[in-house]
Amino acid sequence: MIIVTNTRTQDKFTDGHGKIFQVVAKYNPNEENDPWVKYYNINTNQEYTCRLEAFLARFMPIPD
Repeated sequence: MIIVTNTRTQDKFTDGHGKIFQVVAKYNPNEENDPWVKYYNINTNQEYTCRLEAFLARFMPIPD
């Protein structure tokens, strides 16, 4: 079972090289305690998924 959690937190991030990404979902696949994130590049609309821990290590939030 996949549980999808949508929260109203920081949702735009940058890789530090000018690319901007929008987070669309945070979830825990198979009820594991290992959150994942689904996001996309706002310029190309290409979607990605990865572990939340890895995402936060690679990207920085963009302040509103």
